Amino acid sequence: MDSAPLAAPALEQRILRVRRAELTPGEASEIVFVAAGEGTLRVDGHVHELEPETGAYVGPGESATLESPDGELDLVVVRAPSAELRSERVVSYRERLAEDAGIGREFRLLVESSEATQFIGVIPPGRAKMHNHPYDELAWLVEGEGVLHWHEGESVPVTRGSRIYFPRLVLRSLENTGGTPMRIMGVF
Repeated sequence: MDSAPLAAPALEQRILRVRRAELTPGEASEIVFVAAGEGTLRVDGHVHELEPETGAYVGPGESATLESPDGELDLVVVRAPSAELRSERVVSYRERLAEDAGIGREFRLLVESSEATQFIGVIPPGRAKMHNHPYDELAWLVEGEGVLHWHEGESVPVTRGSRIYFPRLVLRSLENTGGTPMRIMGVF
C-alpha cells in the first residue's frame, strides 16, 4: 500500500505498508515514523531496530532498507530538504523525555535535522485557543479523536491515521474530544 502524497512547501508525506522497502532520497532527506510493526532499518552497513512509534532518518545520497520479516511495517514517510542529522538516526518515543508545550500540552522530539524536526505532541482533552506557527507542518494522528478547527470557521473531524497539513501562519486549533490524551506526529 502506498498512499497519494500529502504535500506542503518543501515537505511531502506518504503512507506505506510494506514487508520490505528501499528508501533512496537522492538529494533530499526522508524522515520515517513507524506507526505499526517491528523490523529493521539498514543504512551504511548499520542495522537499527524499529518498533512502533520510532522515528528514523535517511539522509541525502544514502540508501536504506526497511524490512519486517515477521509481518508488515506501517510507515509515515516525510520527504524534506537536504539536511544534516542532529539527533540519533533512530529515536524511540518511549525513550524520549516529555517537554512542556504550554497549556497542559507536551511533546517529545524524535528526529532532528538542520532542516526538519519530527515530534509527537500530546494533547489533553479540550481545545486550545486559535493559534499559528511560522512554519509549514505535515502531521499524522497517532492516537485519539477530535476536531480540527480552521480560522474561517470550518471544522473537520480527525481520528487515528488522519493526515493534516498545517500551513504556516494560518490560524487553527486541534480539539481533543475524547476522554484520553490525543497524540499527533508532526514534521516541520
